[in-house]
Order: sequence, then structure tokens, then C-alpha cells
Amino acid sequence: MQLAAIEIRMARTTTVSPVDVGERVRLLIDAMGMSATDFARLCGLTPQHINNYTSGRAMLSVTAAAAIAAATGVTFDYLYRGDRSSLPLRLVTLLSDEERRRSAS
Repeated sequence: MQLAAIEIRMARTTTVSPVDVGERVRLLIDAMGMSATDFARLCGLTPQHINNYTSGRAMLSVTAAAAIAAATGVTFDYLYRGDRSSLPLRLVTLLSDEERRRSAS
């Protein structure tokens, strides 16, 4: 019981940056080889929402995160914290390849 309380307290104090979350969404879009408009359509979101998230102007809502997760297979842990440990291998590969491509250019 004490461990659960510590984990909850840690979760409440962890700061999640809209810019960092937006960068992960942008990385995912690019890794999938999609435009922001096509990605928005795939996820059932508006291009304006995607633009607000990827620019860091708005925090990714839980509803939007769920839509992105359902459409692409990413996890909330990846979107909000950058944790790739529970992503499907296919997505880890796509994201890593995109990061390598970016660093090479």
C-alpha cells in the first residue's frame, strides 16, 4: 500500500512538457511518412489540433492521445513520457530510423 502511494505521488509531480509531447507526435508523423493532415484524418482529429500539439501550443489531451494510440499503436507512456519500452518493435524501428535520418541531415 505504501509503494502505491509513492508511485501516485511521483506521477502527480512529474512535469510533462507540451513541447516534448509535441515533438514526439511530430516524430511519429514523420516516421510514418505522413502529412499532418493525413495523420489527423487517420486519428479522427483535426489538422488544427495536430498543429497545436506538434508546435507545443497545446498539451495533448487524453482523448487525443487515446485516438492517436488507437490509430497507430503507440502508448500513452511514449506520448507523454517518451518511454518506448512497451511499443511494438515496428514502431520502435520506425521512430529510430526517423531519428537517424534527422541527425544525418
